[in-house]
Amino acid sequence: MKKIFILLILVLSAFTAQGQSALRQLESLAGRQVGDYQHPVSEASYAGDGFEQAGYNLGAALAQGLFAGIDRLIEKIREKVQENRAKKQAVREQGYTYRANATKYTRTSNYKLKDVKPVNAGKTLPVECGKAGDYSVYAKYDNKGNPKYGIKSGGAKGKWVYKPVSEGINIVGLHGATVTKDGKTGIIDPVTGKMVEKMEYDKYRAFCYPDSPSNMIIGLGKTDGKETSWQLYRPDADGNYVTDGKEYADVRFFEDGTGQKIMYMEKGGQVGLMNGKGESVLPPVFDGLANLNYTVDNVAYYQAKVRSSSGAELKGVVDETGRSIIPCSFDEVDAKSFGAYGIKVESEGKQGVYDVQGYPILPPGFDKVELDHFYDGQKHRAFYRGYTTDASGNRVSILTDTHGNPLTEFVSGAASPDLISKDAAEWLEEYRI
Repeated sequence: MKKIFILLILVLSAFTAQGQSALRQLESLAGRQVGDYQHPVSEASYAGDGFEQAGYNLGAALAQGLFAGIDRLIEKIREKVQENRAKKQAVREQGYTYRANATKYTRTSNYKLKDVKPVNAGKTLPVECGKAGDYSVYAKYDNKGNPKYGIKSGGAKGKWVYKPVSEGINIVGLHGATVTKDGKTGIIDPVTGKMVEKMEYDKYRAFCYPDSPSNMIIGLGKTDGKETSWQLYRPDADGNYVTDGKEYADVRFFEDGTGQKIMYMEKGGQVGLMNGKGESVLPPVFDGLANLNYTVDNVAYYQAKVRSSSGAELKGVVDETGRSIIPCSFDEVDAKSFGAYGIKVESEGKQGVYDVQGYPILPPGFDKVELDHFYDGQKHRAFYRGYTTDASGNRVSILTDTHGNPLTEFVSGAASPDLISKDAAEWLEEYRI
């Protein structure tokens, strides 16, 4: 903006100087001052041919003044560019970058990260890693901004219960906190700071829910080669963390929609389930369990896997109470595709459907089962379409409602919902996915 303003001033100055010179020439030719001519018709004779010549001279003078002003402007710009180049060159030789609009120079060479003090250097700040009463985790930063973690009572100005010497702390229960130092993890009591279990474990897993710190369980794992052996520590009647000494091949902590759960694998490979208090939920009789991430009547469902006498994997569905929803006798179980309408099963390449309560809707005798819907002018109506092959080898299909009742006969190809009678359509379940 400053350069543009200077340019306008220079151009106006050039026009003003040359314009005044041309005006003096015009007055000389006319023999009178130009300001005396007020009526161009009545007094045009005073100028005569002199005005014609003066107009020519005035145009030439103005053009000459414009070019002269531009030349002077270009010269000033060149001088400014050369001045800036000289300043930049001088600054580069000193290892700095010159910024024309800055009040200081910014260093670009001989610059090291350690010259900048980290934001948290020297500070002690709270960390969200659980809480036990008035005891919380705090991080103390060194001059390079690297944190070490400890436990304080009474807030930021309180006393260190456990000094900030570890790489990580996670308060899990009233008398249990995992502490990691030099790559190894153990357990301390966050209230007293005393060691509960030595720091000799390679891995840990635990719940971390500060709102309910009395029922939490900690898993510590030691790795020997490729295998990890886990132990579970749970609070006793006094809240102190103890273990029964039992070893597990794996433990997994998670929420299944109805509470905290621990899926564990015993050394023999069998999988079971316990709750956040360590109480058995499903006995270790399965070869695999997987949370299906939905509940029915506030009960969590799991896909279970067992092995037959021949070694084949067979799948089914159980709930967290141990009830068998779908027997473990199918090659595949799909509890997600049909949502709340049902669970798809497959055995020897044939598909069927169970409802979420465990009642068979369609027997596993179809080549393929689809959930579909149509709009009857009032609502979207849900139905199943089952495909199979007739005696002649032709592909046929039938439509049923979501309870397995037939809506059409078997027809060639993909049965259309247009075949469903109007009376039947009004009773179909509303499509809710």
